[in-house]
Amino acid sequence: MSTTLPRNKSRMLAAGLALVLLVAGAAIGVSVDRLWVRGAQSAKVDAPHPGPHDPQRILAWFRERLDLSDDQATKIHAIIVRTHKQAHAVKEQLIPKMKAAHERAQKEILEVLTPDQGARYNKLVDKKRKRFRNMHKRHH
Repeated sequence: MSTTLPRNKSRMLAAGLALVLLVAGAAIGVSVDRLWVRGAQSAKVDAPHPGPHDPQRILAWFRERLDLSDDQATKIHAIIVRTHKQAHAVKEQLIPKMKAAHERAQKEILEVLTPDQGARYNKLVDKKRKRFRNMHKRHH
């Protein structure tokens, strides 16, 4: 019996880790979407900017609250556009690294689980992925 207890503990630990990774992955994904993806889309100066991260909308928000001069508004607008471009560059580097780390963790977790647990784990991961995609679609 003492040999099954550590195995059960390791399975519970693996399941707990899997759940933590799923939640963390979803949270990171939402955060990246909100901070970088949408902001980066707004940074395309030649394209229309209908979203909340539109540099013109951000500038209007500042103007309303800070009584900016035209010179200040011009400089702040340039800062906003530059920052959006930088955030887009960071996102382009960050997303693949986060995805690779998440995939490595999932592979390692599957190696710890039994085939039955692995199948259930994959279903949980797929369900979380679908939920995240649906949430992502609603915000675009």
